[in-house]
Amino acid sequence: GAFAPPIRSYRVTSLDLGATPRARAKGHTLMPTYQYVCTACDHGFEAVQSFSDDALTQCPECEGPVNKVYAAVGVVFKGSGFYKTDSAPKPTSSE
Repeated sequence: GAFAPPIRSYRVTSLDLGATPRARAKGHTLMPTYQYVCTACDHGFEAVQSFSDDALTQCPECEGPVNKVYAAVGVVFKGSGFYKTDSAPKPTSSE
């Protein structure tokens, strides 16, 4: 995969995006956080945006073009039915 530089300094928070006073008091972020990297200066940063918001296009440091950074997400399946042993036929005991 592509190397993503470490995320530095710039972060937009729910406070900046008009979260409710109750959510701000609890420190909740109401929208997902996306990572971006500038193609001109390699500045990495995060932005909290709604799913329906357009992707950012300018670096806050140099105003160069930015790309959204995509990373693999871990998935954990819990409960019955997800493992081979859950659906395998049970051995019969012969006495």
